[in-house]
Amino acid sequence: MDNKRKMVKSGYNQYAKNYADNRDLFKNQKYLENLANKLSTGAKILDIGCGSGVPIDEFLLEKGFKVTGIDISEEMVKLARENLPGNEYLVKDMAEIVWFLL
Repeated sequence: MDNKRKMVKSGYNQYAKNYADNRDLFKNQKYLENLANKLSTGAKILDIGCGSGVPIDEFLLEKGFKVTGIDISEEMVKLARENLPGNEYLVKDMAEIVWFLL
């Protein structure tokens, strides 16, 4: 992992709770509704950079989708697991996942 990604990971680990508590909730509401309307009920979604899981994963789960979240920050994944227990959240670097998908 290069220094820039280490810095991002460290920053999110350090400020995870504060970031999650102060995130501008549902500024993306119309986009989430649009996405939900285009997907089949029960569709599987990979949330890359899921953060604490709130509000986006929470919204998607309430709509009946199956969500797997990944984030580089252990603390963000910990919050996601606490906020949305029983769902799959993994500590992964999105840069590695994106290269894998290409």
